[in-house]
Amino acid sequence: MTTLNILCHIPGAPRPPGMPKDTPTTLSVVGDCDFPNEEWTVDTLDAIERPWISSDVYRAQITRPKGPDRPEDTVVQVVLKMDVVGGRRPVLLKEASVYKGEDGRALQGDMLPVFYGGFEATIEFNTVTCLVLEYCGEPMEKPFRDTDIAFLHEILLALRAMHRQGITHGDLHPRNILNYNGQPVFVDLELATLGHKCGTRIKLVPRTLVPSVREYGCAEMHDLIYRMGCWEPLNYIPKGDHIVNRPELEATAAQIFEQIVEERRITYGSDERFENGQRLDIMEELAD
Repeated sequence: MTTLNILCHIPGAPRPPGMPKDTPTTLSVVGDCDFPNEEWTVDTLDAIERPWISSDVYRAQITRPKGPDRPEDTVVQVVLKMDVVGGRRPVLLKEASVYKGEDGRALQGDMLPVFYGGFEATIEFNTVTCLVLEYCGEPMEKPFRDTDIAFLHEILLALRAMHRQGITHGDLHPRNILNYNGQPVFVDLELATLGHKCGTRIKLVPRTLVPSVREYGCAEMHDLIYRMGCWEPLNYIPKGDHIVNRPELEATAAQIFEQIVEERRITYGSDERFENGQRLDIMEELAD
């Protein structure tokens, strides 16, 4: 059985009376592991402190001992996502199940981090749970609308690939998307769902009015595209105009939008988001 030996103090973790804080904690793998019968060690924990994080999250490095396929010890940069009192244990185990499933495995090392396993230990009647994930960089620094167009392109393509594997993320926010050398990596899968059948079914035309979720066919993709600024909200339609039966009236919607901009002189916070038709290229590629 694979074990994870944390040699330093785990903040908030229970300790038997009289036990020194720096006493090592040994956690055993839960369920199957792609790296069986290894003993991993962690020397230090570097807390990742962000206001939106519910679990205890740390940067660390694990040392994997040499073996038949490794002539010497190997150091791997990882993130440890932990619960030390058991309150969030079901949430972490649910997230682990997404990574460990057939669909999640297919995406690891690409738009999902490599999942090294879930580990647990019982200390003083409390369960300490820890997920070990590949370190894949830092979260996005800006809102979607202010992010470089090339990276937005990669996010849309990555989400489409994840949907094709039947997985929805459930909490798409810049803080849950890492920038790994220009490639997006989705993390924090606590709200992810399996078995998704993406129903996207209409061609997207930027600078037109936002379709309904039912018309577009996929709520998660619809929400992301809207927040990227590729569509305009319905409240920009002049009073008295009535648009129905959207696929047939895309050109009309675009004309109305241009008319609104001209007549009302609407100032947008980021006009450059449509510069040179770049978003049209993205939408056309997604519609293929």
